[in-house]
Amino acid sequence: SKPALCSTTRSRTPRGRPDPLDRRRPFALPLPTVSHFSGLRNMPQLELHPRGRIEAQLAEPVPVGRGPLGSRVVLDVTSVTLTGDRINAELATNDAADWATFSEDGTVAALDVRLTLKTDDGALIYVEYTGRMNVETGLIAVAPTFQTGSERYAWLNSVQAVSAGQVDPESGILIYTMYEARPVA
Repeated sequence: SKPALCSTTRSRTPRGRPDPLDRRRPFALPLPTVSHFSGLRNMPQLELHPRGRIEAQLAEPVPVGRGPLGSRVVLDVTSVTLTGDRINAELATNDAADWATFSEDGTVAALDVRLTLKTDDGALIYVEYTGRMNVETGLIAVAPTFQTGSERYAWLNSVQAVSAGQVDPESGILIYTMYEARPVA
């Protein structure tokens, strides 16, 4: 059977004619139907493969103030080391930061982190991740992704990582255990 289509057409004037001011073009988007998934006997699962340990040093928080999404705080990341069986790297630049947004009640922080690593053999790797932190316990869950032009580390370009960590608010030291998440049928 054919996939269902979602389409939009140009708006019409009250007399039913195409509206000359509407510049949208009609399009059709295939939508999945039940038949697309009929071959699935079991839902895919995730396998977690250990990939390393991340240790970071956070600077003093810089409160930006309350905005429409919550209270924003910027934390510079002053050092990072990633150690693993396939990669060893450190912070490459001084532009690493966490742009955290705190919930109304202050119990949850939404993390938005970006940084660039340099491996022990000179390759550069851009890292970005989002996640959540329990403010009371300092426990963190994040989902890093990577971008690199290095052939040796090209495998990272297709990795979806997940990490569990904890921050010590007194010292600003943050430690994560990082896993590669692989879906399996």
